[in-house]
Amino acid sequence: MSPWLLDGLLRFGYGCKPFSLSKLKKFSPEAAQSVRQFCKTRQLPIPEFRLLPETAPIVFAYGHLPKTARIVVSQGLLDRLSDDEIAALVMAQAIRLDRGNLTGDLAVMSGLVALLQLPYTLYWQGSRLGDWLRQHQQSDRDRLPLWILWGTGFWGVATVSTLAYGLFELLRYPLLALSRRCQTASDTDVVNVTGNPNGLTRALLSLSVGMSRHLASCPDIVYLYEGWEMLAPLGTSQARFLGSLYPQISPESALAWDVKNPYSHWFALNSSHPLLGKRLYRLTRIAQFWELETQLQWGDATPLEPTRRLQTLLPLQGAPFLGTAIAVGLALVPVAIGWVDNLFDVGVVAWVYEDRWWLLGGLAMTGFSLGTFLRVNAYFPDLKPSRLDLSPNWRQWFSDGRSIPTQSRLVKVSGQLVGRSGTGNWLGQDLTLHTDDGAIRLHYCTRFGSLGNFLPQPVRPVDCLDRAVTVTGWFRRGAVPWIDIDTLQTPKGKTSPDGHPIRSTIVAVLMAVWGAYLLVRGGL
Repeated sequence: MSPWLLDGLLRFGYGCKPFSLSKLKKFSPEAAQSVRQFCKTRQLPIPEFRLLPETAPIVFAYGHLPKTARIVVSQGLLDRLSDDEIAALVMAQAIRLDRGNLTGDLAVMSGLVALLQLPYTLYWQGSRLGDWLRQHQQSDRDRLPLWILWGTGFWGVATVSTLAYGLFELLRYPLLALSRRCQTASDTDVVNVTGNPNGLTRALLSLSVGMSRHLASCPDIVYLYEGWEMLAPLGTSQARFLGSLYPQISPESALAWDVKNPYSHWFALNSSHPLLGKRLYRLTRIAQFWELETQLQWGDATPLEPTRRLQTLLPLQGAPFLGTAIAVGLALVPVAIGWVDNLFDVGVVAWVYEDRWWLLGGLAMTGFSLGTFLRVNAYFPDLKPSRLDLSPNWRQWFSDGRSIPTQSRLVKVSGQLVGRSGTGNWLGQDLTLHTDDGAIRLHYCTRFGSLGNFLPQPVRPVDCLDRAVTVTGWFRRGAVPWIDIDTLQTPKGKTSPDGHPIRSTIVAVLMAVWGAYLLVRGGL
């Protein structure tokens, strides 16, 4: 049902309408000719085209059989990109419609994305309803019964919408590895068929610039990008970061971390797409092998050797889980001894085996707690005013191939806060600081984690959108750079309190108490 379900969502949610190859030819003759030739050579039916009447540049494909395959392009893509760039991106989707690729790639992704659309549509539409209810509540402040009615409805809708978004993220996570594999295979197929790695390079760069600029001017378009991200050729966060730096910083410099960092592949596990730097570097290497003039000049892009400091800091990244694993390993030793005692009926420590689940659970909680404490101390050093960097060297920080998220830089930086508005950003999941040097993602957290968003707050980041703000926090370099917010200050002096280390400390204390309770209680 995925093709028809996605057809309906695109039609009623975004106004998608039929498009044809002849109409595509008016914008990109090369794309129309390439698709027609490819389908003729592979004996495939020409896929159905759909046009999104959006000024945001986007392209993706879906379907489970060649005859049910669709390629969706937006008006923004046709208006912003050149002929050969449109052809490269459209061909990337058409090649995925080949029978061999379709059965192992696109068909599966189409079905899974259709599944993801169920909670995401509930979240998206619930957010719009929540904004409508909040507007009515504010307009009826003088009428108490209506004010209570609108407020009750708003909190109910906001709760459902937030839970739907959490379910979307939960269901999305197991699909990330498949999505990355599909994109890597797609790049290879496009280059093999078109013989033009530079064309795909230019297309990805132009698409990232177009996406970034449109997200800056129309943040709510992120619903379209986020919901269909796994079918699109670029990840939203990667495109927003790279596109915002152009032309101040070259792509080679901005993406040097992707290529040089010895652990970059580990930090991409939470991404829906492979690291863009590695994709573009691979296309450059192919062009060099074919003795073509390359689009990008990478210079020395040899991965750096891990230093002793990096090897020391890296375990802190997953310290809570590493502590849990070590604690479980230690618990298995007395459990094994108790099992042997029980087997031979010695009767000395057989009780340890009988209480094995309490012992394993208690030590696991304790190990997680100790690992969390170690991680908090390393991850969130004190933000003393004398240690804050007021003029960050973004160019150097972005390209530093030895940076890992554990190495935080203490910053105080000003810019414009941008993100989706209203209930849709209730969790602060879409906050970006636009500075003169580029866009940096912001990570916001209350003292009580996500649950704290349902408690009264002096100021919510979503209330400061489209305003000049000053952010103090910890800058980190991962697959996409970000800043963990300590304080967010507006010109009126309002600030949001620090939540990251406090939340982690609360979790560590609760886990320690829980672990101690399990150990003391045992099988009593």
